[in-house]
Amino acid sequence: MLFESQFSEFPQLIQDMARAHGKPVIARHDVPAFTCGLIASGRTLANLDSLGEGPGQKVRVGRAVGYPTVVFCAWLAGRLTLEKGKRHVSVEV
Repeated sequence: MLFESQFSEFPQLIQDMARAHGKPVIARHDVPAFTCGLIASGRTLANLDSLGEGPGQKVRVGRAVGYPTVVFCAWLAGRLTLEKGKRHVSVEV
């Protein structure tokens, strides 16, 4: 696996994502699959990058853009919130 110790500070959910990915770089177009659809499109990241709100570091080969996995996971951990489910109560009429 990638540098396992680098991921130990991330929430378990992100550690699991990185472990399943198993590569040092995440291509922008692979981000929706990496995040299980939580980020719906690579364009979302392109837009965030243009606003200066994307992951702090990216790599480019021609037109292809990617992010070092450790950098992307750190960025994602900073944006991730885990919420307890709200209990929905059905009301009979």
